[in-house]
Amino acid sequence: MKDRRLRDGVENKKFLLNCITLLAVALTRLQHGIKENLSSVAYLT
Repeated sequence: MKDRRLRDGVENKKFLLNCITLLAVALTRLQHGIKENLSSVAYLT
């Protein structure tokens, strides 16, 4: 049970880090005026 919770926590952290990275890249691209090939989630935020 404890191992499963640890594994789920690690997977959640990886998912959150991926989302943060996606948003950081999108923000950088928008700041430089590049609007092509942005994911819809990143473009809307």
